[in-house]
Amino acid sequence: MSLLPSIYANNFASVKDAKKSFVDTYVNNHPHRLSSIRLSGSYNMEFDGREVAGEALTARKNITNVNYSLLPAWTRVYGEKLPVIDTIGQTGVAGGGGSPNDESEFYVQQDINYFWRFYLVAGSIPDPVKIGEFKTTFYGRDSVESEWFEAYTETEDIFENGYPAVITTLPFFNGLGGHPVSGGRGPDNDENSVFIYYYTSAGVNYEGPYSVGVYRLPWQDPWANESALFTQAMTDSIADANAYSGGGWTGSTTVTLEFS
Repeated sequence: MSLLPSIYANNFASVKDAKKSFVDTYVNNHPHRLSSIRLSGSYNMEFDGREVAGEALTARKNITNVNYSLLPAWTRVYGEKLPVIDTIGQTGVAGGGGSPNDESEFYVQQDINYFWRFYLVAGSIPDPVKIGEFKTTFYGRDSVESEWFEAYTETEDIFENGYPAVITTLPFFNGLGGHPVSGGRGPDNDENSVFIYYYTSAGVNYEGPYSVGVYRLPWQDPWANESALFTQAMTDSIADANAYSGGGWTGSTTVTLEFS
């Protein structure tokens, strides 16, 4: 009889180890009901070099028009199996069980040890599509007193794809998003938020504002759309450009990051 407790104890330990191994290898779908992420709206940015030409006899005018609504929405998938995760950092493994393989699909994982930790794993990035144009008009004049005349115009198509991601941002280290120190629900602040970033290069390769990151709490459902931060990014971009060149820059935006 004295052997029974030790046998039960060993059996309990093995079952516990097996459960822990399973939990360490697999994750559940995150409880947040986020179903899609979409970048919509458009922006226009112009630089008219004639305004700051001084005594120069040549100038250019650049016009950037971008319509992000032409990009596809990214939709969430769950898969038939629980997603397999990496043993280092517990990040998603491309092509693993339940991994989204189709274009513009993502899944959101949950770490059972840190209930609200938020892992967004994106599937295949779609091919770039035309979302706008970059137009340059070159002007000239015979003298400072003369009127400007249009010499010629060049137009370049802007192609883009883009994809959403959850990233770490300083000064907070929140893993891949939503990582309260307690592992459960913490204070409603940026440190415990998911930092969603939609990568695009239009504002990098052409004139315009860069993409911005958006904080959202993992236990708030649904998430509100974000447009104010993109408007502020445009305002700052124009202010910086005018400060550098002495003027000539204008622009507007309706860009919105949409969650549903």
